[in-house]
Amino acid sequence: MDGRAYLGADAAVSLDPDADGASRAHPAIKSSLDWIVKRFDLGPGKRVIDFGCGPGLYTTGLAECGVAVTDIDFSRRSLEHARGAASRAGLEIDYIEMDYRSYRAAGVADLVTLIYCDLCPLAPADRHALLCTFRDLISGGGHLLLDVVSRAAFAKKQATTLFAEQLMDGF
Repeated sequence: MDGRAYLGADAAVSLDPDADGASRAHPAIKSSLDWIVKRFDLGPGKRVIDFGCGPGLYTTGLAECGVAVTDIDFSRRSLEHARGAASRAGLEIDYIEMDYRSYRAAGVADLVTLIYCDLCPLAPADRHALLCTFRDLISGGGHLLLDVVSRAAFAKKQATTLFAEQLMDGF
């Protein structure tokens, strides 16, 4: 079964491999993964913790390189998708269902990631607390990879609010 089938139509759109939606198009993800693996010298024996992993599109690729991966996300539907993809690929990934703002350091990571501009919309106090958590996780010489909006791109944005019951079918 296609892993997108049980997620609903809205979620399937977000996982379209050729389109930017709630996730980036898969060729862009593949290019980013190639850069991340090379830049941070990732492979067997390395540990990555991804905050806000969503459907695991990045971390599944990292686990395929032999990296020990911990994924944190509050979306049960996203984690179900990620678990299914990892299982089909024979990968072992540690999934934690929780609001990553509440996560507290457990060990040391070679790389901590927060991808798809998740840092930008957080309140200043939440950003500070999260950055302190990251600091504690990478204190052993690891790295932090943040995907953020540039100042030029930010200047073009307008603040909006979007909420709905079961937005994207809970994905």
